[in-house]
Amino acid sequence: AYKGTVDAAAPSFEISLDSAKIVVEDEWLKPADRAKVLDFTLKDMLDASRHPLILYRSSRVVRTGNEANAEGVLRIRGIERPVQVKLK
Repeated sequence: AYKGTVDAAAPSFEISLDSAKIVVEDEWLKPADRAKVLDFTLKDMLDASRHPLILYRSSRVVRTGNEANAEGVLRIRGIERPVQVKLK
């Protein structure tokens, strides 16, 4: 599940994802392997029980012709990093 807000006056947005609701949809994996990947992702990689949200907060949106990129900060497991996201 996700939740997002957009401020039309200042082109920025915030998106939060419920890390415990992430799913693995890779059809090429056997169901048992998909379960292992999901378990590893939720427990080890995301530590979803201690860090329930993945958050992206843009600081600005840069438009070039018909394309746009959002510049902002992505927070996973409490660690924040600058990230640029291509918007479509």
